[in-house]
Amino acid sequence: MSAACTTRAPSRAGSSSRRVARPCARCSAACEVLTDDTAAIDDPDPAGPDAHAIERERRAALHTAVERLSGRQRVLLTSMLSTPAPTYEQLSTRLEMPVGSIGPTRDRALARLRDDPDLARAVAG
Repeated sequence: MSAACTTRAPSRAGSSSRRVARPCARCSAACEVLTDDTAAIDDPDPAGPDAHAIERERRAALHTAVERLSGRQRVLLTSMLSTPAPTYEQLSTRLEMPVGSIGPTRDRALARLRDDPDLARAVAG
């Protein structure tokens, strides 16, 4: 942080200023800004390292929950999440599953994920 980028937000009576790392209006870098805004302190940067770690943990919990699904449900959900997303016809051919069974199988798999207590704890935040 350069001294030129240190700014002070308007002070509120009876409050003390704190330094918070956030984008600086002067240089667009992540500089320390003196502020009395408690929201800037209480609400971490959504793209910060904590948010990334939480996102990784949630993805790992989802992956683990999908791995606990029955074979047919697990293979279907994993296939549906591939990139680019396959069509139902492509899934039907690849998985040797009738097109009419894909939706109901997907719905049962998603219901099991919604009811998974370990996954629910992980995404509850």
